[in-house]
Amino acid sequence: MSKQVQINNAEELAKLKLSILETAESTTTKLKELLEHKKGIDLFHEIRFHEFGQDPLEDRALNLVEQLNQTFTYLTSLMATEYLLETHPEHAPFILNLGTSPGYDVVSKDEVVIAETFSAVSPSSNDKLKKDCIRVRAQTGALHKYVFYYSPDKRNVDNVRSKYPNVKIVLLDLWF
Repeated sequence: MSKQVQINNAEELAKLKLSILETAESTTTKLKELLEHKKGIDLFHEIRFHEFGQDPLEDRALNLVEQLNQTFTYLTSLMATEYLLETHPEHAPFILNLGTSPGYDVVSKDEVVIAETFSAVSPSSNDKLKKDCIRVRAQTGALHKYVFYYSPDKRNVDNVRSKYPNVKIVLLDLWF
């Protein structure tokens, strides 16, 4: 599903964030009930293969694994946009390309600011940090290039940072 959202201000970000968090709460309630009735591999099967979860931004069922992935990806994009609104307010509004939408994950409407975002167990997972740095570095028109990520693994990424000095790498904190 393609989702492109224009963000003009912090209030719009807060509304999207609230929607994502409410969806997580709703799924958590359903998960508690499921834990009462399913055990072991039956529980895992239900979570993995059935549309037990919900799309974080749409009224559409998803499996829980997809909901988890989308939830943290979207929250990372929202937090990156919050940072960009504070750092580059003169380039607002910002366009978020969520899900499978083409383009950079976050881009200012004037295309002066671009960003890729991701969440992962580790910043080195699948070379995602390096690949995103290569992608934004290649864009010649943008003056401000970023890669934002969230990971509970806080290891130093200076080895990647030193290879891409024109790309600002930002570790986000998603805890509210």
